Amino acid sequence: MLDKGLTTDQIFEGPLLDNGFIDTEELKASQLRREVRLSDIISEIMKIDGVKEIHEISIAGCDNVVKQTNDWLLCIEKGRKPELCELSSFSYSKGSLPLNINDKKVQEYLATLKREEELLRDDARKNKELPLPKGTSHDIGNYATILNEFPDTYGVGISGIIGNQSPEREALAKQLQGYLLFFDQILAGYFKHLEKVKKY
Repeated sequence: MLDKGLTTDQIFEGPLLDNGFIDTEELKASQLRREVRLSDIISEIMKIDGVKEIHEISIAGCDNVVKQTNDWLLCIEKGRKPELCELSSFSYSKGSLPLNINDKKVQEYLATLKREEELLRDDARKNKELPLPKGTSHDIGNYATILNEFPDTYGVGISGIIGNQSPEREALAKQLQGYLLFFDQILAGYFKHLEKVKKY
């Protein structure tokens, strides 16, 4: 959903669903098929690796409720969806020779595909919350004096007064240090208390 350009609030808008999220626009555009075209089925089968040719294929309603008037088109009743009928039969060949298929292996493979599909649904059910971003840990209680933030020209940092300065200049630097000490105490106490907030 994020890859589609949707924002977090757009994704979570509406009731919380059990099987992940639904694209509103896709839902509006979706509808159950009212017909199945044989040409579409052939096209999908031919996409499978190893399939070279389809000799013969036909479709029909399993319960014979819908009257079929076109061999290439199967109409679907409103409110119903097409599924593979258990009575369907398949025959295969490799070259000009008929090929026997192990039905048990086919059912096992089909069951595996269904399990994989169910796992994807389970993942969709679990991924209903976005992961919280990981923050960067800071040692807030280890406060550094505000004096270090001033340029060296003020003479109040670690470097002190650079060069030979007059007693008056040194006095001004000391006076500024004393003034800033008040703010240092407030900030140091504030950050020390802030460091303990995570414990409560």
